[in-house]
Amino acid sequence: MKEVILESVNLSKEYMSTGTGVVRVFHNISFALTRGDIVALTGASGSGKSTLLNILGSLDKPTSGKVLLENEALNELSPEKLSQMRNKKIGFIFQFHHLLPEFTALENVMMPALIAGTSDSASSRRAEELLTEVGLAERMKHKPSELSGGEAQRVAVARAFMMQPSLILADEPTGNLDEINSMKLFDMMLTLAQRYEQTFLIATHNIELAKRATRHMHLEKGVLSEAGT
Repeated sequence: MKEVILESVNLSKEYMSTGTGVVRVFHNISFALTRGDIVALTGASGSGKSTLLNILGSLDKPTSGKVLLENEALNELSPEKLSQMRNKKIGFIFQFHHLLPEFTALENVMMPALIAGTSDSASSRRAEELLTEVGLAERMKHKPSELSGGEAQRVAVARAFMMQPSLILADEPTGNLDEINSMKLFDMMLTLAQRYEQTFLIATHNIELAKRATRHMHLEKGVLSEAGT
């Protein structure tokens, strides 16, 4: 039986709106991801995909319910422990790469390891390996402004893998790319995920890309279901 990496237990999220009162984003969502799962999460704009990913990644808090990462409840951790957990065990890829403009591609990929206290030399070696794997061996010394959109997003993918995290959350990672570059980036993420037996949850509008994941979940009207069920 595969190891459970992430578990969502009765997660609900709602907020107050001055016009309509309480707005329920989703209610009592429960599911589990096991090691090596590559899961696509689809749903219309505004369905709550980003909110769900933010809660799973501890960037936001649920109204009720809890998230367990490797059997550890994130809501029970102190802010310091939660920050450490997020740095070491969760990788993030967003629609826009969010690279630090003053640093090179290599330095951006190294950043999570440096924050964790890893030596410069070890961080650099790991970052160089990852940038080579994503096809950017010749672009390591370039800053984000000197990279194409597709290249910058590949740097963001390498950065997400830097700490060999338990879980990678990707929120519309191909959203700013054209069809060809979207397919290339998705292929690269799948290859890396399979190579490292990485657990991946990818929010996407692209149904064709979602079909290539090992699992496909759909969020609609606050209800999460396995696609096709």
